[in-house]
Amino acid sequence: MFLSITNQKFRLELDQWYEKLFAFHFGGIITVPIEHITAVSTTKPEFSWKTLRAPGTGLPGVLMAGTFYTENGREFWYIKRDPNYLVIDLKDEYYKRIVLTLDNHEFWAERISQTISSTSIS
Repeated sequence: MFLSITNQKFRLELDQWYEKLFAFHFGGIITVPIEHITAVSTTKPEFSWKTLRAPGTGLPGVLMAGTFYTENGREFWYIKRDPNYLVIDLKDEYYKRIVLTLDNHEFWAERISQTISSTSIS
């Protein structure tokens, strides 16, 4: 998985074939304008039995990848066992939220927050 911020856009790229397969996201790229990001967190999101996976992979405690429908709406998840969550809340986008687990989750939360702050000042 590869993340980047360029031209005031956040980009998530599933760059491995198995990431695309597990997520049923064969295009492999999600791009979001920075101004559509409403919040960033490293807190573990709430899980509910009402969550519906469609399409995607769900192996509880191992891997959740793909499109999930929650009480908040449509969300993209790619999480593994590790506790290093990056949660990005969105507005006016196909997904209402992106939930990932990354080794450098705190770095990305800070980088996205700083980019949002610098965008709102301009």
